[in-house]
Amino acid sequence: MCQLDNHRFFGVTAEFMTARLKKVISQTSAVRENSVINRLVHLNPDLPGELLDKNGELREMWSLEQMVEDSYNWR
Repeated sequence: MCQLDNHRFFGVTAEFMTARLKKVISQTSAVRENSVINRLVHLNPDLPGELLDKNGELREMWSLEQMVEDSYNWR
């Protein structure tokens, strides 16, 4: 049996279409318990954030910088 307790899975995107971003974000562990993807990482989250309201549903999307900062917690 494979144990994945110490693994994290990130979806990386450059997508700008609202429906596609929301669909992936809704499947992350930040929003949905027991999901496969921990976080969605956007190559430039400020651009869709300005277009789509970063404080709304996109608040769970990370930048590459946030993922790198989080990497210090990886073991």
